[in-house]
Amino acid sequence: TNAFVVLPNNHNNIATRTTRSNTRITTSNLYEAPVTFAGTGPRQVDMNQYNLPLDVIEQQWIANIVAKTVDTEGGIFLGVENNRELFVDVVTVSLPRSSKSQSQSQSQSQSLGIGLVELAGGRSDGIGITVVSELIEGGLVDASGVDIMPGDSISSISVVRKNQSFVPTSTSSNGNDNNNDNNNGNGSGSMLLSDNQETITARTECLGYDATVDAIRSLPPVQSNDEQLIIKVKRLRRKPIVTVNLKYPPSTKQEQQQQQLLQNNHRNLQHQ
Repeated sequence: TNAFVVLPNNHNNIATRTTRSNTRITTSNLYEAPVTFAGTGPRQVDMNQYNLPLDVIEQQWIANIVAKTVDTEGGIFLGVENNRELFVDVVTVSLPRSSKSQSQSQSQSQSLGIGLVELAGGRSDGIGITVVSELIEGGLVDASGVDIMPGDSISSISVVRKNQSFVPTSTSSNGNDNNNDNNNGNGSGSMLLSDNQETITARTECLGYDATVDAIRSLPPVQSNDEQLIIKVKRLRRKPIVTVNLKYPPSTKQEQQQQQLLQNNHRNLQHQ
């Protein structure tokens, strides 16, 4: 198939873990291709007005090789065939990860409720393109009302949970007081209750159907009602069009002109 290209790579480790506390920070970064639509500050328009019909989306998704550089690890990332008029946007949503309750069955309480369809795949290495086909009524995504729609491709899913643990405090200026308390069994002022945030991420970008499902299933089961899901999806959109009015000095005796430019189109507007 010509729907995607292949970069030799080991895709076995698709889950990463990040742990944060007030005593230690351990993190793993997911590197992605640059987003072509960017600006300063929050967006001032509803970007969903630039969404595409599902049949167009299915024909436009491709996968691109990003070469390894000094600043990035490289890899395979989603792209768009018609990159002159369309672009890949990133949408990140957060929703509660409810645990099983008395009134809900396990399948209802823990199911995302996202239908998936594979556009390209069938490979032994799991590489492919999988997109959302439907949102199932009663699932977590449907119940939360977050911005996920058919045609989106899930880039990653993260479980964020908070834990508390006791950690030793730093020693006093002479380095003896806290150690003496610990040795004497007093313990007064020697332990601190630490709030830790743990993030467990499954990367699903450019995976076929089976590999995508396996990655989502690799996430740990629900432990508490405080857990959150962070879902990052990639969405194809039309590039916004900007209308520019060109006015010339009266001495030129030239009429006003109007040009339409696509975003990120760095054209020279000087009159030729």
